[in-house]
Amino acid sequence: DVRTNLSMLVAEEVKKYYTRFGQLVGLMHMINGADMHYENIIANGQYPYLIDLETIFHQKPELGFPDTAAIKLKYAQSESVIGTGLLPQSLFQNADGKGIDLSALNGEVQKLPFPVLQIDQANTDEMVFKMKEAFITGAKNIPYLNGQKVDTQAYLAQIVEGYEQMMQFILKFKRQLIEGPIQSFANSKIRIILRATQHYANFLMEATHPDYSA
Repeated sequence: DVRTNLSMLVAEEVKKYYTRFGQLVGLMHMINGADMHYENIIANGQYPYLIDLETIFHQKPELGFPDTAAIKLKYAQSESVIGTGLLPQSLFQNADGKGIDLSALNGEVQKLPFPVLQIDQANTDEMVFKMKEAFITGAKNIPYLNGQKVDTQAYLAQIVEGYEQMMQFILKFKRQLIEGPIQSFANSKIRIILRATQHYANFLMEATHPDYSA
């Protein structure tokens, strides 16, 4: 049956997608890739495409933070595979511990765990700024199978397999990679993210308030 064979072919492509995703996690981890969140990756057939590479070879300068267990944990987390942004983690948690997952494995609409300053009663003479609940939109980073977004949890084995493949490849060809393609980036400019980019967005938004426009 042609339809059955096509469905099986697409299902195999989804597996290959997540194997390649695991390879991508390994590669970005090895070259200090960061900020690879759900908006910076597109699922196209069996290939995950990164569309924002300004934070590869990301450096983490010492910022003079106190020598506490919490700070050490933050550094350890940022230097692990979690630091790539590709894998799930709970961010911007509120007092109740609720956060959002901006990783490349979550492309769903999510409610922010805190209110956000927004325009209320727009296009009227009573328009004001109010703190209101808000949502982040979905993205195109999750493959579809039979018209439905796939469940990432079902492909954890492929992600791990792809990651291990990349690690083995890098270990085998470490010297050739460092002296070859990686060396070509020696003088490239990179972006340093000292704070969550939302802080900068908040600063710019607040700066447009009439109180600060005199």
